[in-house]
Amino acid sequence: MAKRLSEVRQGFGRLLDAWTPPPGAGEPVGCAATSFTFDAVFFEEECLGRFLGLSSDPDDDGPAYILEREEKLAQLAGAIAIVDGAHCAGSRSLRWDLLPARVPGHFLHAKVSLLCWARCLRLVVASANLTPDGYRRNQEVFGVLDWMPEAAPASSASLREAVSFFRFLAPFTRRGGGAPAPALGRQLALLERVEASITSWGIPDIDPRYAETRPAFLFMGPGRPSLFQQLGRVWPGSSPPDEARVFSPFFDSGDGPNRPAQAVWQVLRQRGAAAVRYLVPGEDIPGESDVFLQAPASLIEGVPAGRREVAASVWRLRTEADRPFHAKGFLLQNAEAFAYCIGSSNFTTAGLGLDPGRANIEANLVYLSGRRARAESRRKVLAAFPAADRVDPAHVRWQLQGGAEPEADAALVPLPAGFGDAVFECAADGGRLLLAIGPDAPAGWRIADEDQQILLAADDRLVPAAGGVCCLEWTAPRPPSGLWVAWPEAPTRAWWPVQVRAMADLPPPDVLRDLSLDVLIQILTASRPLHVVLQEYLRRRAVGGGAGDPVRFLDPLRRVDSSRFLLQRTRRVGLALTALRERLERPAFTEESLAWRLHGPVGVAAVRDSILREACGEGERVFLLCELSLELSRCQPAAVAGALPLARVQAAIREVLDGILRELKSRPNPSIDHLPAYVRAVLQAVRP
Repeated sequence: MAKRLSEVRQGFGRLLDAWTPPPGAGEPVGCAATSFTFDAVFFEEECLGRFLGLSSDPDDDGPAYILEREEKLAQLAGAIAIVDGAHCAGSRSLRWDLLPARVPGHFLHAKVSLLCWARCLRLVVASANLTPDGYRRNQEVFGVLDWMPEAAPASSASLREAVSFFRFLAPFTRRGGGAPAPALGRQLALLERVEASITSWGIPDIDPRYAETRPAFLFMGPGRPSLFQQLGRVWPGSSPPDEARVFSPFFDSGDGPNRPAQAVWQVLRQRGAAAVRYLVPGEDIPGESDVFLQAPASLIEGVPAGRREVAASVWRLRTEADRPFHAKGFLLQNAEAFAYCIGSSNFTTAGLGLDPGRANIEANLVYLSGRRARAESRRKVLAAFPAADRVDPAHVRWQLQGGAEPEADAALVPLPAGFGDAVFECAADGGRLLLAIGPDAPAGWRIADEDQQILLAADDRLVPAAGGVCCLEWTAPRPPSGLWVAWPEAPTRAWWPVQVRAMADLPPPDVLRDLSLDVLIQILTASRPLHVVLQEYLRRRAVGGGAGDPVRFLDPLRRVDSSRFLLQRTRRVGLALTALRERLERPAFTEESLAWRLHGPVGVAAVRDSILREACGEGERVFLLCELSLELSRCQPAAVAGALPLARVQAAIREVLDGILRELKSRPNPSIDHLPAYVRAVLQAVRP
């Protein structure tokens, strides 16, 4: 097998690998991620697929992939993508949240992912958007930090600052007044869990300035200090840096003084020798010795006047063919210290936060090393730094591409502020859509479903005259993941992501609804995952045709169906109930995971319902309910650090057990030898 890129060249690797859990990480718990441009399908299939550890393939496995994805998403405390409002679009599974962020006058430009497994917290800070180009095509830069309970003590400072960053985002995702949206509530609950893990794992919250090499997470936004101001607070040296190296694909326009260039000179020492290198993309001019550089001439024109021994130079990046350069970062250093900063900040006024009132929301990871740093640390940084060749300014033709990243989807417009939250409430008969529409919504608006069928218009009777919440009954089999919004003045449509009030209320995939007892037995007793067993069942059913006993298809060795014989059937059910108990005894790290095991399509409630629905007579029905009750009463959930409290799990199991006991007591007394006495003994044995 070919070596991974990260194994071939130190400091280089595949960004998608950062979503794969490290050894010993445990079950996935939840994640939160931000992006400027966004691809919902890529995020769901590639990023979440690796985070969840999916083994099925969306292109090849069809229903099996959907089953596995929905099963594992249903057990998360939360999964959320927060995207700049101009690019927040895309159909998706409603088991993860999509929230638009509105930054007045500018953008949510940060690319941060906070990944939580049961025994690992991971922070990924990158220049890459959550798109196929960002993760597969472009030349990008990223950093990964891990925290685990058994790892050597490391500072929690960067992790706590990342939590602060996601809390900082909350007001920019709020749409209208009232209580926080359900998605925002799930995000805040996940952040609280991260903070609890920091405490329970004993991750020290110390000042790490004296460590040999340490990371620091820095973010900017409206009202926040600039990146250079924050760097000044964490700079590890006793004297200012004397050299800066900058790489960026985008810069401010070339008209007038270059504010970022002026700012970097202010960071460097003010006396003695100092130098700035700008590493920029470029291309040859056919037949000439000159080169086009995608940067403004004002970069090198901003050298402080009246100072000797200072110089600015320009270098052409060694870019790869057909791979646009999208990485951003810079290095500050002197003989005793360095700071290597990477992340989302372009070398622009908005990207660096130089104007607090008109700043993008940006996030960067900076690696700091002071006097105790070894030469090896500096060598590693320089090895990961982009390669470039110096260019004579006399042979440069400046060709600025613009001061902002191009919008990825010009076919969409941001959702106007007059549209608040779109929330779906599940119900047995489908559910309802609650649409918050304010009086400042543009005139003549229309709302359509994903198939572009008009659902509501501004002049409908359902719309309150002064604005408010519109309620639409929803009878379609599946709730919508988003809505299309149009109005006369808009050049095109906007996407309105739908949130779910309660994830646990979402219906399971159709193939998992009302599974037969025989199928449940096969699933629970199989050594293979649920989606694999059901995939085989669906394949054999399609080949064999008809709607006969699914066990025949699940077990190709079975030639005679003995499931109707009480003895054989009871043995098979007994094995399934034991497996069900063992599932409950495994640590549950989220409330959602516990609910899935108890009330999900292959949980305790599903087995109970299938017994009530399919038992061969009242005697078998009562006997199997007794067996299920006994197994639940014998359940001894494991107490593991980070998992749900033992008392909480026991209480949830007891609640389900009490419901089964009430059902058992309500059944008619079967006239089968010894069975009434057995029922009385079971009821006595499983009393609280």
